Amino acid sequence: NAGVSLEDARDYAAIGCVEITIPGRANPHAVSNRINLLKCLELALNDGRSMITGEKFGPHTGDAGKFTCLEEVFQAYEQQVIYFVDRMVEENLRLQDVYTRTCPMPYKSLLTTGCLESGRDFNDRGARYDYHESMPMGIANVADSLAAIEVLVFRERRYTMRELVEALRANFPGEVARLEFLHRAPKYGNDNDLVDGLAARVFRHYCDLMKVVSERSGVLFFAQPFTFLWLVEAGERTAATPDGRRMGENLAYSISPMQGRDYRGLTALINSLARLPQKMAPGSTSAIVEVEPGLFSEESLGHLVTLVQTAVEKGVGQLQFNVVNEETLRRAQAGPEKYR
Repeated sequence: NAGVSLEDARDYAAIGCVEITIPGRANPHAVSNRINLLKCLELALNDGRSMITGEKFGPHTGDAGKFTCLEEVFQAYEQQVIYFVDRMVEENLRLQDVYTRTCPMPYKSLLTTGCLESGRDFNDRGARYDYHESMPMGIANVADSLAAIEVLVFRERRYTMRELVEALRANFPGEVARLEFLHRAPKYGNDNDLVDGLAARVFRHYCDLMKVVSERSGVLFFAQPFTFLWLVEAGERTAATPDGRRMGENLAYSISPMQGRDYRGLTALINSLARLPQKMAPGSTSAIVEVEPGLFSEESLGHLVTLVQTAVEKGVGQLQFNVVNEETLRRAQAGPEKYR
């Protein structure tokens, strides 16, 4: 659906982590840009200003204390995302022009299908497939935050929007309030229609934006929901958020649930992942799944195979399994030099 022939698409490869390329036929501009969607929500709740520094660098989207429904929150969030995606695309196009003029790659051009045929260098969009891969981060956090606002503010009316915004600016001075936002609303990763639906909407909005900017610029941009290690750096620069996360704490990893928030088991997690329209992200998705070593025993291996096959049939993209048990972690605590 992204314009790659079926034959070429079946010959894809992953660059290092999960970034998708067609070997010898593509310039994927892997990790071309990244955007912190949770920061966009922070700005939407503070009229374009950072809650940490007070600096204004997003568009005016209104006084969040006066928002009367979740749709108004989401519209403000979307405006922030659109603004920063436009800035991001402008910078990508500027850099692409710089590379075209200053970084020719004649040898790579000789080895890449399309360059000789088009008479254009690899860095001058000469490859058969030339696209940028864009990394939206914090999808799970935005979904958890929106669900918390819907449940605690607009449904149960335990807090007003103004009270919530003031608490976020002050980094949750009251632990009781933070724990309510953390625990009283559903969290992505547990097969819950409300929050999983919000995650799917956040995901779809970003993928749709990639189509819009591609058509407008004449350059292809593909969504690649992946955080790599930047979930730490992005979290350090993001204020407290309505999902119960404190200022400076990490974001969720790629499209996985926020760490520790999936508690209903592996099949529930797969169902949540499957609700995201992952086929809209040609740059590939990434989900880290923590499993116990027992799942890889001879007795259980068949169940794991069935689970992976089912996940693929339901539209889940790339899965990574981390396998560790309590005993190993305790040994690592006692002798960290042996477990670097």
